[in-house]
Amino acid sequence: MSNVTLKDIAFHNFDHGYLSHYSALEKFGFVNASKRSVYLTCDFKFYREKGFRIFVDNKTIFKMVCIKEKSKNSEIGIIRKPEISRYPFTDLERTLIDCIVYPQFSGGLLIVQEVFEKAKYFIDIKKIIQYVDVMNIDFPIYQLIGYLLTRSGGNIKNIHFLEKKISLFDYYVKYCSNEREYCPKWKVYYPKFNF
Repeated sequence: MSNVTLKDIAFHNFDHGYLSHYSALEKFGFVNASKRSVYLTCDFKFYREKGFRIFVDNKTIFKMVCIKEKSKNSEIGIIRKPEISRYPFTDLERTLIDCIVYPQFSGGLLIVQEVFEKAKYFIDIKKIIQYVDVMNIDFPIYQLIGYLLTRSGGNIKNIHFLEKKISLFDYYVKYCSNEREYCPKWKVYYPKFNF
């Protein structure tokens, strides 16, 4: 089994999936490679079972997280070019959207914040808006994206497009402690100490 990787095993079992979340962040070099986990998103129609699959090789337990995806969103921002990567993966904008929607599959809120700091000058805000509009995400994601980009500092090109998308409602960051702070510009409540 020495030449077989965890990604080989994952794609053997879920060949219609693509690398997403933490595994996509690895592709972009924003996080350290995980030797024990692979994050794969699968379209509902190809999804065979719920939860995690565990593989054991020489007493090392590997974890494959298969995240279900709605069929209409399954190809938005997916790079399927063998000349670029052996395995399909989400482009930068789709990866960042996925990380905000499911930070628990992306290393947590602190990692997501760090990734936005590293990626801020490479992000195509118009593409993010296009993806979010098509994906029909049911919470004010633009506010959190705008907040994270503003917090990362620097002059972010086209951030004014996100400002036009601010909801009438405040957004409370999930996994937030009881002690929160508020950003009035983006109408976001965020953890006081650890975000």
